[in-house]
Amino acid sequence: MASSRARFLSCLLLSVLVLLTSLPASEGCANPFKIIKDKIKAKFKSVTGDKAPASYLKGCFIDNSDMRDLPTFAGYDEKMDVGLCAQRCQKWKKKYLGLQEGSSCWCGNSFGAHGESADSCQTRCLGNDDEMCGGKLFNSVYELQE
Repeated sequence: MASSRARFLSCLLLSVLVLLTSLPASEGCANPFKIIKDKIKAKFKSVTGDKAPASYLKGCFIDNSDMRDLPTFAGYDEKMDVGLCAQRCQKWKKKYLGLQEGSSCWCGNSFGAHGESADSCQTRCLGNDDEMCGGKLFNSVYELQE
């Protein structure tokens, strides 16, 4: 048990040292985990490009599972964010997108039938924790821009 723990700690320490020594000196005193996360995001963005259509937040709106405010389900994704949902809704040729519970994407040409709830969309998007992705039966609604 002690041997496997020591081996684990050695590997962890080595991994941290490798990561820290790969950073430029000017970044050495900054938060290394944020720097690494930003570098990974930048690398991913450079590979995928910035293909997401522009979209603008309209607010937080109530949904109803019996009569959806945005009726077209465009999928669930553990990497969901506004850009991914916007791409999906653009393919469906819809004007609005709604994100729920951090990972579900809904689309439609109108919204707001069940009312607005300004403070109920508190769930961060699983694919980008800087973006809001609704709540349970609450849509963070965005308008697609062409």
